[in-house]
Amino acid sequence: QHMICPSGTTLHGNAKTLFCKGRLCDVKKDAKTCCVSPGKCSSMTCPETYVHRGDASTTLCLDRFCRDTDFTRCCALQGSCTAQKCKTGFVQRAEAKDVFCKGLNCTT
Repeated sequence: QHMICPSGTTLHGNAKTLFCKGRLCDVKKDAKTCCVSPGKCSSMTCPETYVHRGDASTTLCLDRFCRDTDFTRCCALQGSCTAQKCKTGFVQRAEAKDVFCKGLNCTT
């Protein structure tokens, strides 16, 4: 039987190899064995040109180590220079679309 973890927890990464205490899984008896707290998005490594979302330190992954969580839950595309308005007297570089800012949004 599939274990349904209590709110705020998720199945242990190796839950398929764990066994419940009885023939049927029971939340009260088996939660400590089968369920764990999920990891936080801030522990995920974002792909190149992506950065952590602003709420990454409080957003939970769908698994303990964020390995099976879609990266878009935790990461967003970096801003590119095309989003930046140039100051008077300046123009955007030809390769602006390929130059990324340090964060989600570009600053001056």
